[in-house]
Amino acid sequence: MATTTTVNKPGILSRLFRRGERARGSGRVSRFRRAFNNERLIALAILIGIVAIRLQDPLPLEILRLKVFDYYQQLKPREIPKNSPIVIIDLDDASLSEVGQWPWPRTTVALMVRRLFEKGVAAVGLDIVFAESDRMSGELVAKSMPGLDDATRNQLSKMRSNDDVLAEMIRLTKRVVIGQGMARSPEAMRGYLSNDQFRLYDLIWKRMIASQMTDALLDSPQVAIAVNGESGQGYEFRVSGSILKFPGFRTLYI
Repeated sequence: MATTTTVNKPGILSRLFRRGERARGSGRVSRFRRAFNNERLIALAILIGIVAIRLQDPLPLEILRLKVFDYYQQLKPREIPKNSPIVIIDLDDASLSEVGQWPWPRTTVALMVRRLFEKGVAAVGLDIVFAESDRMSGELVAKSMPGLDDATRNQLSKMRSNDDVLAEMIRLTKRVVIGQGMARSPEAMRGYLSNDQFRLYDLIWKRMIASQMTDALLDSPQVAIAVNGESGQGYEFRVSGSILKFPGFRTLYI
């Protein structure tokens, strides 16, 4: 027995509704394509790449950024406001005529820092990078100056280095900022340096950071033993030592 199935055609309203749905769907797709066309997607990818590079801030980009900033400052320097709490001390010709040619001994710089704090300054910033040892230190003078007698050479060699004098002044004041040509840690610079350059950079970087750290704290116990000999002569034996309680700057430099 045959069965006949009758399929009713959709009415006019149903067909219009479906067409409207398809039109709205195609409209959304068209608007999406207009909002995210190829040109905008490429521009968005470039923007994300630039932001990622800026956040990482690699060394070549940092150098370029600072050079551009310095160039802007040369074109149009910032005006110093009146009654500014910040005072810039320039080493002009008058200073060089009075003190002597640059570079000055580090002992002179240390004396200048001490006098500034005696005058009541809150902090001192030295726009100087002390990258090399002071050639006016006694030990270096003894090695480099010919014609010295042995007594004078020995006395110069025993003198405290000028670098240590300045470093001690910076540690005591605790409010001195010096120029740092090596703000990046040695590990961050390892890929840019040879092995010898890395060891030198690591040594200088540690000394620079250590000069701004607090002092080490040591306990110094002493023991004295008095003994009377058979002849009645008295003897006293002394022994002393040191116990490190807080490493301070010794964490990086000894």
